[in-house]
Amino acid sequence: VSAFLIYVETRIYSLLSGVLARTALRHLDASHSCGQASMSSLPSTTASHSSKLEEQARSKGDLSYSYWAASDKPANQEIVPKKLPSGDTATMQQDADRAGSQHTASTWNSAGTFEERDVTEWAKQQLQSVLASTSSSNAHILKVNSITGHANIWFIRGKKRHGFEFNIELAWQAGSRDSSSSDGAKGTVTISDASPDDLDDLHMEFKLDKASGDAAADEAALQAAKQLKQPLEEALASFYSEMKTK
Repeated sequence: VSAFLIYVETRIYSLLSGVLARTALRHLDASHSCGQASMSSLPSTTASHSSKLEEQARSKGDLSYSYWAASDKPANQEIVPKKLPSGDTATMQQDADRAGSQHTASTWNSAGTFEERDVTEWAKQQLQSVLASTSSSNAHILKVNSITGHANIWFIRGKKRHGFEFNIELAWQAGSRDSSSSDGAKGTVTISDASPDDLDDLHMEFKLDKASGDAAADEAALQAAKQLKQPLEEALASFYSEMKTK
C-alpha cells in the first residue's frame, strides 16, 4: 500500500508540473506577440530619416539644390515668354540707339567700367574707300584685294579707346592714275599687322605680278610702286583719325 501511494503521488506531481509548464509557455508566447505588435507600431529609423530628408528638401525650395529633387513641377514644363513693360522696351531702344552712335557707353554701363564694341565691318568699308584711291606720281592702287582682321572701340573706366589690326593686300600699277595707259607693270603690296602703333612705319612687301624679261624695267617698276608706301601710311593714319571720332 505504501508503494502504491508513493506511485500515485509521483504521477500527480508529474501531471501538475506539466500543466504548470504549459501554462507558463502560453504566457511567454502571449507576451512575445504583444511585444512584436508594439514594435511594429513604431516607425523605423530608416523611414523616419527618409521622411526628414524629404521634409528638409521641400522646405528649402528654391534656396537649395535639393529643390530639383523635391519639386513637384514637371521637368519639361514649357517656359512661357513674358512681354516686357513698355518702359523697359523704351529703355532698351534708347540703349540700342546710343550703342549705334558709338560715341558713349551703353546705358547698362553707366559706371563706364569696361565695354567692348566690334566695329570691324565699318572699318573695312572705310579702308576700302581710302586705300583704293591712294596714288603717287609714279604708281597707284588699282583695287583692294583683301582686308582681314578686326577693329574695336573700348570704354575703360570712363575713357574711350580705339584699336585695330589688319592684314591688307592691294593691287598696284606703275604710272600715274591720270595717265590713260594700261600697259604699266602691275603687282601687289601686302601690309602685315597694320595697327595704330605702326602707322609711321608699316611693314609693306611689294611684288610684281610677272616679270617682263627686262630686269631693269622690272626693278624700275618696283621702285615706282614702293613710292606708294608713304601715301598708304597717310591713308591709314587718316582712317584712324576718322575712327577716333566715333
